[in-house]
Amino acid sequence: MHKVKVNPEILIWARETAGLTRKEAAEKLFQSASTRTPEQRLANMESGKELPSRANLHAMATLYYRPPLVFYLSQKPQEETPPIDFRANPSSNTRRENALLNALIRNMRARQSILRAAMEEDEEVGAEPVEFLGSQSMPNGRGCVLDALKAVLNMDLSEYRKQRDDPEAFKLLRSHAESAGVFVLLAGNLGNYHTDLSADVFRGFCLFDEIAPFIVINPADARPAQSFTLLHELTHLLLGHSGISAGYHGHNQTELFCNDVAGEYLLPTEDLSALPISKDAPVQTFSERISEFALQCRLSASMVAYKAYRSDMISQSDLEFLLDLYRRKWHEQRERERERERARRKEKEKETDKKTGGPPPIRYLLGAALIQRVRELTQSGLLSSVKAGQILKTRPYNVHKLLDLQPLR
Repeated sequence: MHKVKVNPEILIWARETAGLTRKEAAEKLFQSASTRTPEQRLANMESGKELPSRANLHAMATLYYRPPLVFYLSQKPQEETPPIDFRANPSSNTRRENALLNALIRNMRARQSILRAAMEEDEEVGAEPVEFLGSQSMPNGRGCVLDALKAVLNMDLSEYRKQRDDPEAFKLLRSHAESAGVFVLLAGNLGNYHTDLSADVFRGFCLFDEIAPFIVINPADARPAQSFTLLHELTHLLLGHSGISAGYHGHNQTELFCNDVAGEYLLPTEDLSALPISKDAPVQTFSERISEFALQCRLSASMVAYKAYRSDMISQSDLEFLLDLYRRKWHEQRERERERERARRKEKEKETDKKTGGPPPIRYLLGAALIQRVRELTQSGLLSSVKAGQILKTRPYNVHKLLDLQPLR
């Protein structure tokens, strides 16, 4: 078996940035041997006493979510500055969760970079900068930024509220954001359920780019909450930021500002006056009223509670109680949905249902704007199947089927 000389520091760096202890990594990388434990084998490689094989490096690349070539560098690569982390308490998540989130952000940035490069080469369509990016600042005031957000989306709020359910309302909002030049993706893992990240780890993040701005929303979050996150991240882009959202628990002034703009967009203050609650009443008496009000407006109950708090209608302790209550209800609902989905899959194990309506899930996760742009760039020859597959996170031989193109001859 061919051994490879590598810089041991890179092996340590790659493992640690993946959020794994040496023992955790070794148990996944190596089978137990009679003379050495898996942990001893990895320790030897990380100290330079033993050279890894190409197969070892390939396994490490997979486990650590790094490209294989990184292990052949003479020294650790200098990574891009991460987005501003606006989450209230990232340290409350495990090392592994934060490492997986960082890997997801790296993955999205790589896809964004490939897309941008191809767009810049497109002489027919061109790659004009998205005008609204970075056009606002917090000193302009919430009202001015809100007006700019409304101009960007060009969507009637009444139309949003008239949609038949929360997914349709989000779909409408997403289409308006994509029409404004933003690619909106849903992603909460690195391609398998073992890497699923809950909404407690992140709700969404945005990656500022003048040509190909990305907003990534965690599909594990409640459906109505995804609309709020989209507006929140759009506000960050208006302010010229890349950032990871904190949800309703953040205390950073920028995060509070973006929350207020998004909240005022979805629920104007004058509409909130119709919410029948009293600050003096026990919180348990109006939790259901908030839920009913939120349902009517195609909003999440958590978002309505947050807006009520910011409007001084409820106390901070009431808000914390409600956020915890709605979070628990959402987790219970999500678990019931998973059980139903598992039951449906079990029933269909022996047959292929060719009549399922709607687009495949991967198209929904990628978004219409990204699929359309990749289709155009692939048809024009500016993207190979390999690069298109990297952007779409699918194998090259699936690209033409996903894009509804004729297969290559």
